Amino acid sequence: LNPRSGQKVSHHQRYTELFLRGRKPDPEERGHELLAMERKHQEMEAHPERCPSLGLEGLFGPDAEGRSSRTTVLFGPAGIGKTMALRKLMLDWASGESWPAKFAYAFYVSCGALNGSSETMSLVDLIANSCPPGTLAMEDILMHQDNLLIVLDAFDELNLGNLPTTRPKAIGSLLQYLRSARCVEVLGFHLAQRKEYFQRFFEDREDGAQAFELVRSNKTLSRMCFLPASCSVICSIFSRTTQRDPLKDIPEKATVTDIYVWLLFKFLGCHSLVNLEGLCRLAKERLLHKTAVFDEGVLKEHGLGNASTHPGILLQDCHVTTTYKFNHLGFQELLAALSFCLLDSDGNTISSFQELEEVFGHQTESNFTLLLRFLFGLCGKTRSEEKLLELCHCLYETEDLLFAKNIMRHIHDLDLRELLSTNLDLAAVAFCLSVSDSLQSLHLSDFELGPERLGLLLPGLWKPSVIRLNRCGLTVSTCKDLSSVVAANVSLTSLDLSENPLGDCGVTELCQGLLDSHCQLQSLQIVELEETSWAIQSNPPAQLCREHASSPLLSCRLHGCHLTAAACEPLSAVLASKPSLVELNLGGNPLGDPGIHIFCKGMKNPQCGLQRLKLHQCSLTGAACMDLASVLETGPTLMELNLGDNSLGDDGVRQLCLALKKPDCKLRKLA
Repeated sequence: LNPRSGQKVSHHQRYTELFLRGRKPDPEERGHELLAMERKHQEMEAHPERCPSLGLEGLFGPDAEGRSSRTTVLFGPAGIGKTMALRKLMLDWASGESWPAKFAYAFYVSCGALNGSSETMSLVDLIANSCPPGTLAMEDILMHQDNLLIVLDAFDELNLGNLPTTRPKAIGSLLQYLRSARCVEVLGFHLAQRKEYFQRFFEDREDGAQAFELVRSNKTLSRMCFLPASCSVICSIFSRTTQRDPLKDIPEKATVTDIYVWLLFKFLGCHSLVNLEGLCRLAKERLLHKTAVFDEGVLKEHGLGNASTHPGILLQDCHVTTTYKFNHLGFQELLAALSFCLLDSDGNTISSFQELEEVFGHQTESNFTLLLRFLFGLCGKTRSEEKLLELCHCLYETEDLLFAKNIMRHIHDLDLRELLSTNLDLAAVAFCLSVSDSLQSLHLSDFELGPERLGLLLPGLWKPSVIRLNRCGLTVSTCKDLSSVVAANVSLTSLDLSENPLGDCGVTELCQGLLDSHCQLQSLQIVELEETSWAIQSNPPAQLCREHASSPLLSCRLHGCHLTAAACEPLSAVLASKPSLVELNLGGNPLGDPGIHIFCKGMKNPQCGLQRLKLHQCSLTGAACMDLASVLETGPTLMELNLGDNSLGDDGVRQLCLALKKPDCKLRKLA
C-alpha cells in the first residue's frame, strides 16, 4: 500500500534506483537540509565524474578504501528516499535476488511503531515483535548472529527528544554511539532517475515521459524533483487530472514559494479556511517541537479530524495507522510560514511575529532557512508592507544583532511608504537597515525627516542602490547628509527626493555629492521645488555640465522647477556632453519657444543619446514645432516625445506630421 496515495502498487514495479554515495557527513555543512541537497545536485550535474553512485547491492560490501563494517547508516533529509530504499532491500532479500547467502534472517523494524509502547525492550524483543507469534525459533536466530540483518527504519520518528537521528544535522551525534559504522548518503534522484520514476509511475511509460518533459520545462519545478517525495506529489497530480498539461498555469520564472503555494491550493484540497488554519498551526507546532510524528489526538486538537481528509498533505503510517506525519517537509514549512501571514476569523494572523524568535531562536545557523524563504516569498503578496514593518519591530525588540542580520539578508526590497508614523517605527527600521548587507531598494514617503531623524537612517543609506525619500519634508538642513550619501554610496544608481522643499542652497549642496568621483548615480528626481531651485538660470549649471560630464547619469527629472529659456543653453550642453542621458523630463517649466529653439541645438548634436523627452506644460506654440520637426527628421535616437498641454495649433501639428513621415524619423510614441 502506497502511504502517499493510499493505492496498492507494486514496489518492485514502482521502485526507481536512488543515488547513493558512500561518505561521512560533513560537520561543517551549513544551511537547510533540502537547500543543501539542491546545491549538491547542482555540483553533481556540473561534475558527474566526481560522484560515483553506490547501488543497494554495495551497502554491505567494503567501502572505497577496502574497509568493511557490520553497521551501515543511511542518512539524508526527510522525503529523500531512505525508507523506500530499505523496503526495496527487504523485498530483494525476501525474493532471493540479493544476499541469499549473506543473511539467513532479516528483520524490518519501523521505529515509528514503537512510540505507542511504554515498555523497555531489548533487541530480542524487537525481533520477536516484528513477526507473528510462533513463527520464529529464537534460539536458531541467536545462533546465527553473523548472518542476521536488522533494519531500523524511521529512526528520527521516535518520540524521544534527546535521541539522535539519521537527519543530516544530527547524524554526528548518532555516530558517537556506533562502532566503525559505514555512512551512506541518500541523495534522491539525479536527472535520468527522475525521468525513470515518472515512466514507472504511469502504466504507459510514454505518458510518464511526456509528464516529465512538461515538468522539466519549468526549471524551478524540475529542480525540486531530486526529492522522491516531490516526484510522487507531481505524478499524482498528473494521474488525477484530464488536462494534458496541468502545470500550464505555473509561470516559467515562478519562485519556489510560487510553486509550493500553487501545488498546495490547486491540487491538494487545502481550500477550507478552518482546515487551513489547523494545518498551519500544526505545521508550526511540529517544527517548534522538532517531532515529525503525531497521533490522532494532536489532529483533533487542531480541528482536523483524520488525515484522509487531507490527502497529499498528511501521511498515515502504514505500520501504525493512528500515527501521522507531513507528506513533504516543504509543505510543512510552507504551512508554518503561512501561519504568520494568514488572518483568522478575528482578523489577526494565525501566529504572531513575536513567535519568530521562538522559531529561529538565537542560532548562528538557522535550521529554518526554507521557512524563512517561504515567509518572505509570501510577504510579496497582500499586506506585505505592514508585515515587513511589524517584522522590523520584532527584530528591534530582540536586540540580537546576529539574529537580525540573518533575517535581513533575505530582504532585498523594503517598501514602507506611508507606513511610518512614530519615532519607534523609525528606530526599528533604522536598526534593521544598520544590520542589512543585502538591501537593494528602500522606499519611504510621507514621513517627516528632519536632520535628527535622517541621522538615524544615515548608516543604512550607504548600501541600497535605489532610495526613495519623496514627500519626507527634507529641507536644506538635511542636504549635507544626503550629499554624503550620494558621494559615499557607490551602489546608489537612483535617488528620488521629489516633493521636498530643498531650496537653492539644498540642491547646490547635493550637487557637490554629484561631482564626487565615486558617484555612480544614474537617476535623480527633484520635482516641484521652490522657484529657481536648481539654480539653472545662472552660470553654475554650465560649470556643472562640464565637471559632471563623466558621471553615468541616465535619467534626469526636473519637473516643475520653474526653469525658463535661460536654462536651455546649459541643458543643451548636457545633451552634447552626456551621451549616457536617455531620459529627460522638463515638464511643467515655462521654457517657451525661444528656449526650445536653443535646446534643439543640443538635440541635433551627434553625441546626444536622448530617447525619451517630456515637454508637457512648457508654454510652447506652433513656432516651437519647426525646431522640433527638424530634430525628428534627423534625430537618430529620440523614440518618445510628450508635448501635452501646449498650444501648438493646427500648423504646428502639421509640421510635426510631415517630420514623422521622413524615413530617418525613429519616433515611436507622440503624446
